Amino acid sequence: MKRWARKKETGEHTLYAVNVTDRLPRMFDLAKEVVAAGANAVMVNYLAVGPEAMRELAEDSDINVPILAHMDLSGSFVSPTQGIGSNVILGKIPRLCGADAIVMPVTPR
Repeated sequence: MKRWARKKETGEHTLYAVNVTDRLPRMFDLAKEVVAAGANAVMVNYLAVGPEAMRELAEDSDINVPILAHMDLSGSFVSPTQGIGSNVILGKIPRLCGADAIVMPVTPR
């Protein structure tokens, strides 16, 4: 069914948000591709790409559709019973991303 047919039938305007979360600059290329293909929104995992990448995407004039922020990975930060250990978030992930040294907090005992 074509996008505009649904609005005619129901009176609702439905957003079709395609997940474009990816490495940079590929995320921007994907966003432009899906908008050109007819998507009227994009979805981004802002915790995975970072706030600066999300801001740049929002300010890109070629990507002039709404952005749905997805919260995958949030459980690792806020859940008291599950998630990723702080040693992984603060230590292992930066190393996997190419950091040579890491500033780590010290918890008093």
